[in-house]
Amino acid sequence: MKVHILHLESHDDYVSTLDKLGWAKAPRVLIVWPRYGRVLTRRLDLVLIQRNAQQRSKQIGLVTHDPDIRAYARELGIPVFDSLDDISEKKWHRRVRSRPITIGRESPPPPDYLSPPDETVRATRLSPADKILRYVLTGVALIGLLLLVATLVPKAEITITPQSTVHEQKLTLLLDPEIEQPLPNRIPARWEAIVVEGTLRKPTSGSATVPDQTSIGSVIFTNLTTDSVSIPEGTGLRASAHGDLRFVTTEDVNLAPGRNSEAVAEIQAVVPGLASNLPIGAIDSVEGPLGLVVSVTNPESTSGGTDETRPAVSPDDRINLIDELSSQLYIEATEKILATLDSDLRLVEESLRLRTTIDQSFDREVGEPADSLSLNLVMEIEGLVYHPDDIDSTVRTALEAALSEETLLVPDTLSFVILSGPVMAGTETASISILAEQETYRVIDFSRIRELIRGHTKEYTADLLERLINLESRPEIQISPAWFPRLPWLGFRIEIGYDWEAG
Repeated sequence: MKVHILHLESHDDYVSTLDKLGWAKAPRVLIVWPRYGRVLTRRLDLVLIQRNAQQRSKQIGLVTHDPDIRAYARELGIPVFDSLDDISEKKWHRRVRSRPITIGRESPPPPDYLSPPDETVRATRLSPADKILRYVLTGVALIGLLLLVATLVPKAEITITPQSTVHEQKLTLLLDPEIEQPLPNRIPARWEAIVVEGTLRKPTSGSATVPDQTSIGSVIFTNLTTDSVSIPEGTGLRASAHGDLRFVTTEDVNLAPGRNSEAVAEIQAVVPGLASNLPIGAIDSVEGPLGLVVSVTNPESTSGGTDETRPAVSPDDRINLIDELSSQLYIEATEKILATLDSDLRLVEESLRLRTTIDQSFDREVGEPADSLSLNLVMEIEGLVYHPDDIDSTVRTALEAALSEETLLVPDTLSFVILSGPVMAGTETASISILAEQETYRVIDFSRIRELIRGHTKEYTADLLERLINLESRPEIQISPAWFPRLPWLGFRIEIGYDWEAG
């Protein structure tokens, strides 16, 4: 028959062993004790494990050398093996040894108090004196019970309204993003960021001189060889003393054979502008291989090149464009932050600042001719936000700190007016100026009052309280049960509270 082997650890107990036993699928489970340490040393452990196995229709066997456990196993009829190699079918079929049955003993007789009463026993008659004594004792007991009830049962509830004064104080509260809970004169705040983007185009205010018309003229080519030379249209010419200004021929020219033969050609400046108007003899070289076989010069000044003044981008145009678009984006950022905030949060609009410029690009450079300049700007803007409800707790804490030990604040009487702010009080914090007021009252020693009023009537107690305490109105006194004429004698049965605590 299939056997599941279950190895115990030195830290296993009855519960963990049952848990492991629950995973066994075979009808026989061989529980192997650890080599070191002692586990499941109680007979009760084996009884419970054997019972659990029987409920699961399983038979357990043990592999252990612990003499106590082996003795318990023999007593319970659990097969015990010396090792895993010593698993024999014969031992698995060992029968449970029955306990010896003790016989020959007689049950002891029942105790005397269980014996039926003798019919001859009769009740003793009480004498008149005994009856009177019994009645007296009963009456004393009833009186004592009534006194006990009169002492413990009555309860009194007294509601008083002490006179209050208005405590007024001017406070400056700091919105601090470094704290998370309200502190005296400090309100928690946080920085809320939003990304905004915009584009703006404005006319340029600068000016720049730019080339307009192209200069033209004529040159004379001189043959430096004895062969004829062809000079094609578009041949490049340079004026070395004038920044290598370039001209090109506008027609084909052929030089006759023979040294110093000449030919005239019309030319035009490559770049327009006034700078291309050159004096006589300024053009002095021919580009390319032709420069080795011919020479060139301009017998007359080149002319016709002109400049013109056009609108251009100035440094102020960029500055003004950034300022104007930034102002627009700050307004947009304010609206977006307010839209994303919960309804119970407020934004310090003065706190809005640039966290970072994500992108800033112009479509023209400074000095570049242009009628207008465009800016695309992407900024991350942040603002300081706070919870107005934190003002209440902060103001209340500040007012309590300013009071003496004998004075307390009347609940739900706090009011305040914001005098100014919130305004920034640095780069990271903002401040709010507040005028706060709340009613205060003198602390009352309830334990002393209880000692003075216990056991008195309602009217006397009310008069006494008015003499001892400055009250706004006559105290309300409730006694239960209502028919009881006086306040309890026990002070702890008298409850005194303020009218604002009644709700």
